[in-house]
Amino acid sequence: MEAKLVVGEIVISIDSEFIENEDENVEKQDCEMRAFYRMAERIKKEYPKLPIIISGDALYACEPVMNKCKENKWEYVLRFKKNRLKALRRRNRRIRTGRKRKQYKVLE
Repeated sequence: MEAKLVVGEIVISIDSEFIENEDENVEKQDCEMRAFYRMAERIKKEYPKLPIIISGDALYACEPVMNKCKENKWEYVLRFKKNRLKALRRRNRRIRTGRKRKQYKVLE
């Protein structure tokens, strides 16, 4: 996993985190997520005022990653996969189509 500083056409690596499986029974996603949090902690410590934008695939499109970005005051661009964050997908679909959320009346 790499963290890069991009200035125009200049790209500089500012941090790397190796993803190592302790044994063959560890899922890739678990290792990538732990690597993200290790790297995020170092980057925030080393570059506390640097404006950061996280770019990630559907693996990172989850509430804990978004919360970490919010906590660090980072922006993010994440690829959504069809079956992840279903409530968010429904909300975004309503926004795009202009439909409002159904309102239910409470009967006493």
